[in-house]
Amino acid sequence: MLRKKQKGFTLIELLVVIIILGILLAVAIPRYFEGIQEAKVKSYCSTISNLKMAIEVYRTTNAPSYKYPSTAADVDDLFDNTKYFDKRPKDPFTGNNFVVQDSDPTTTNQIKYEVGTDGSTYTLYFLDPKVQTTVTTTCP
Repeated sequence: MLRKKQKGFTLIELLVVIIILGILLAVAIPRYFEGIQEAKVKSYCSTISNLKMAIEVYRTTNAPSYKYPSTAADVDDLFDNTKYFDKRPKDPFTGNNFVVQDSDPTTTNQIKYEVGTDGSTYTLYFLDPKVQTTVTTTCP
């Protein structure tokens, strides 16, 4: 009597494939989420940079005084002015609109603005998205 040849995979072969897939996923998933976090940080820093540029454009178009916006509310209005931004940007971490205010930031979507006494300097305070501390100069 002839034995019929069976088709299919053995249990060992299936287990080897599942183990290999598990190892690949264990490496790929953390890298994927690191990439998402890095993209959010870059988007956040880009918005801060664009706001600085909008403040500079505001200053240079306000001849003859060439002063920076006098209040945080004036800077906040730049987000809504289509001359500077197409639409109000959203914080990539919270999904909320960015807000410029007079008080210290407590979340990543808040930016504090201070103008110098003579109107010729300004400082932006924002949370470093990586360590959640307030910084003034650079975005990571």
